[in-house]
Amino acid sequence: MEEPRPDEGNVFDKIKTYVQVRVRLAFLSGIEKAAELYAKLISNTILLLLVFMLLLFSSLALAFYLSALFQSYWCGFLYVAGIYLLASVIVALIRKKIIEKPLMDQFVQQMLGQKDEVENEK
Repeated sequence: MEEPRPDEGNVFDKIKTYVQVRVRLAFLSGIEKAAELYAKLISNTILLLLVFMLLLFSSLALAFYLSALFQSYWCGFLYVAGIYLLASVIVALIRKKIIEKPLMDQFVQQMLGQKDEVENEK
């Protein structure tokens, strides 16, 4: 007796459809990642601007307060500049460990996070 063979044309059509669906899924996943990245970029930019404004006006308030305390405008503003210089030196010394590595780790996790979720669903 002969075994029934699947229709080669039907199998080929299913494989073709499967490949098309996988390509479309990869394309849509890429668009989703780009949209997430764009949204995070915009929200982080807005947050950064707000923090900058807070820092700017707080610095001015501190400078004027110190100016009144020392009875000299240049002295108050110089102390605030010194605070920023000290903060800049500290950040420059520890930036790789405290800033760059966590940011890189967060970016990699963000980019690979969706892939892990798809693998968990299988």
